[in-house]
Amino acid sequence: MCRTAPVSGRDLVEFFDPPDLEQAVLVLALDGWIDAAGTAGEVRSHLLAGDGHMIGRFDTDRLLDHRARRPTLSLVDGVSRGLDWPAIELRLLDHLEGRDVLLLHGAEPDHEWRA
Repeated sequence: MCRTAPVSGRDLVEFFDPPDLEQAVLVLALDGWIDAAGTAGEVRSHLLAGDGHMIGRFDTDRLLDHRARRPTLSLVDGVSRGLDWPAIELRLLDHLEGRDVLLLHGAEPDHEWRA
């Protein structure tokens, strides 16, 4: 099942089988100016090393300025292997002492902060 949350007449986030949560805690780890010291990136890497799965994805075409944050082209031996687009995802991680842990991570939004 997939649900979306409409904002301003268009879908801002798409949810994939959102679970019932128990005393959930949200960890926000965005790239960019908000993570100037790199701490959020370190926490994100540590949390993503464990088990978990994506339960939501944000519409980065609405939230990001792709002129300032371009996709990365993967090359192997001079051959294009694909584009990696900046993403903003919500992941459900392993339980932490009986609490659900949600990790919201990815690129810091450029637009629609109030959404």
